[in-house]
Amino acid sequence: MIANQIAATFKDQVQHIIRVNNVTIVAPAETPDQPVAPKKIINILIGFVGGLILGLVYASVRILSNRRVQTLEYLADELMLTSLGIINHQQPVTATHDQPAIKPQPVTSVVKAAVKRV
Repeated sequence: MIANQIAATFKDQVQHIIRVNNVTIVAPAETPDQPVAPKKIINILIGFVGGLILGLVYASVRILSNRRVQTLEYLADELMLTSLGIINHQQPVTATHDQPAIKPQPVTSVVKAAVKRV
């Protein structure tokens, strides 16, 4: 209603200011049946696709920029290095009520020679 009133007033005022008689209103303003924005379904789809693309890009960059040695064959074949040995990972030892985490080593007596300082 306000938009239609503004258009009618503008039409009358323009005819007096510019002195033109061929100003017409093409279509009156109408109230839409559904909200114009935000379009929830489209926003959700855009967010899903954008997140999927960003996730794939991040994973690809992570994989392509990985410079760690993954296999022993890579060291031997590609870099032509000699393998001196392998260090295995061991699970950390946890203490229980019955058994301490670090086992005490047997004490051996070592006799050190006395050094006389001058």
